[in-house]
Amino acid sequence: MTLTVAEVRRRLGHIPTSSKFSSVNNQSKLYKMVSDVLDDILRLLYNPVSPDVIKMLKVIINICVDERVSLLISRKIFADFNFKVFPEMNDTQSKSLALFVLEKTCHRTLLFEDQTTYTRWFLSTIYEKDNNFKDAILMLVAIPLESDHKLFPSHFKLLIFMRIARLYLEDNNTLQALSYINRASSLQLETEDMLEFRKDFIEAANRCIELLTMPLADHDRITALNNLSVFKKAETMSITSMSLIFKATT
Repeated sequence: MTLTVAEVRRRLGHIPTSSKFSSVNNQSKLYKMVSDVLDDILRLLYNPVSPDVIKMLKVIINICVDERVSLLISRKIFADFNFKVFPEMNDTQSKSLALFVLEKTCHRTLLFEDQTTYTRWFLSTIYEKDNNFKDAILMLVAIPLESDHKLFPSHFKLLIFMRIARLYLEDNNTLQALSYINRASSLQLETEDMLEFRKDFIEAANRCIELLTMPLADHDRITALNNLSVFKKAETMSITSMSLIFKATT
C-alpha cells in the first residue's frame, strides 16, 4: 500500500488515547508503532521532499505534542527527528520543519529541553550557512543554559558561548562578542583539556577583537579571519561529543 497522509493518521490516530494510562511496557510498544511509521516515511525522503511527506511528518509531530501522549514516546520521536529526519532533508525543508517543532513544543518547552536544544543548534547551523548570523545567534541565545530543570555540562556551555561569540564577530558586533567571551572565561571546567581549550579560545578571540576594532592591514585581516576559522574547527571537533550528550538523554 502506498503511504499517504490519511494512512499515517489511520495508523497513529489511536496513540494519544492508548498512551494516556498505559504501562511502561505498552508505551514502548506504542513508540515502536510510531517509529515504524516514521521509518516508512523516511524511505520517501527524496530531495526535495514532497509536500505530502512533509504533511505526514507534521502528523507525527502533532501527535507527539498531544498532552495525552507519554513523554517516553514523544521525547524519543523528537530525538529521531533531530538525528534521523532533519539530516536527510534539504536545508529549506528541514528548517521549516524544525521551526514547526519549536512552534508546537513552545507551550511545553520545559518537558522537551534536550530535544528543542538540539533543534535550536541545528537551526543555528542552517541560518549560519545563509550568512544570517542574527537569527543563528537568536537560536543559540534561546537555549536555556541556566535552567533550573536541566543541568547542562560546563563544556557544552563553553561550546555554545564560543559559537555565539564567533557569530557576533562574524556579524561585526564586537561588544556582544566580548560579553560571551567573558562568560566563557568564567566557566568552571572539570578537565585540563577543556581548561587549555578555553584558554586558547579566549586568547584567539580577544586578539581577533583587537584586530577587528582597528584599521586593518591586509596581513592583520587575514590573521583575524584565520582566528575565526580556528573557532569553527574547534566547534566542529566538539559537535560529535555534543550529539552524544543529547542521544544519551533521549
